[in-house]
Amino acid sequence: LEDIAHPRARAAALGAVAAPLALGDGRKPEQYDIVVEAAGDAAALGFAVQSTAANGVLTVVSIHLGTTTPVPLHQAYYKGISIHTGRVHARASVPAVLECIACGKLQPEAVTHR
Repeated sequence: LEDIAHPRARAAALGAVAAPLALGDGRKPEQYDIVVEAAGDAAALGFAVQSTAANGVLTVVSIHLGTTTPVPLHQAYYKGISIHTGRVHARASVPAVLECIACGKLQPEAVTHR
């Protein structure tokens, strides 16, 4: 889910099901076993917790720079979800990623941080 058209189109071109997030429209979250929050916005983090199914995994890859960030921990607790955050330890994955690039399974030019 992404409100900005360009990244949404890029995700769709890579095969993702891409739709507007539209938090302000009162959108009800669907439930997923695996959720990634990459917006860095407190409202998006709350929506991500709501979107994570019972016993699911929420990975927060964005940086929340405020002094405090509200997290609906009561929802996360009662749903039994695992929340993972922090920087990735990429060095261990580099050989597998390079292999994917070499055999054509991964096109690195399609990967962006924007």
